Amino acid sequence: MMQLFGWDDMVTPQLVSRYLSHLIANRTLTEALKGIGNAAYQALSIRTWSRCVLQMYVDQPVSGTIRTDTEQALILSEQLTELTRLIFKLPEIENLFVKAQIEPASYKQDPKSALLQFFQIVGIVYSGLETLSEKSAMGLSIISRQSQVQASYVKQQLKTIIEQYFGRFLPSAPQAPTAGSHPILLALCDSVQSPHTAILRKTVMQVINENHLQFKGQAPPPRLASVLSFIVDVFQRSKTIEVADAEFLLPAILKCMI
Repeated sequence: MMQLFGWDDMVTPQLVSRYLSHLIANRTLTEALKGIGNAAYQALSIRTWSRCVLQMYVDQPVSGTIRTDTEQALILSEQLTELTRLIFKLPEIENLFVKAQIEPASYKQDPKSALLQFFQIVGIVYSGLETLSEKSAMGLSIISRQSQVQASYVKQQLKTIIEQYFGRFLPSAPQAPTAGSHPILLALCDSVQSPHTAILRKTVMQVINENHLQFKGQAPPPRLASVLSFIVDVFQRSKTIEVADAEFLLPAILKCMI
């Protein structure tokens, strides 16, 4: 129901702003979502909110405000203002402001200013990450969330990005788990398990199987030991083995052992 009426890109801003404003304010519902591991509801709601605000300004001048010259526009303006207030209370948004060490501005009055400030905060947090691995783990986390609700094109792009990062940061020989962290490993072990982490893990395992565990004749895949070491690190750090892990990896790994 959240997907159909709150997060789908085809739903009009008028419906989304009203629907999400009721649901996000319902603490019982949000606690239930977190309880079943659906912490990604925050990211999906933030993405949908930003989409609605942007759609309001497609035909507006740069310095314009939301049109309120009609009753319908006035209602939408009020709904977006309320949704903005609730979005900025989400833990993910609050954590971004804490990391950026910035106080929220007058977001209660102007959704457009709030959206601009949100983009600014994301940029500050990203630029403040110290290592390339941390930054890579953050582009991966965001894109994996987008792929849950987007077309196959976005999912294919996610696979392409994973392949680029996986091969670039994979050492030529296995390393101790404490000897640095692969950016994809950081993204897979991102705090608690959530839908975006699950789909990222499934896609990573699919990429590994297709590109790094297939024999060419009798020759083993390049850097096979490092690939297997990476898989072990994922299992050990996440302390779980998913059904998709066996589906994508078990046949290929058994062939490697033979």
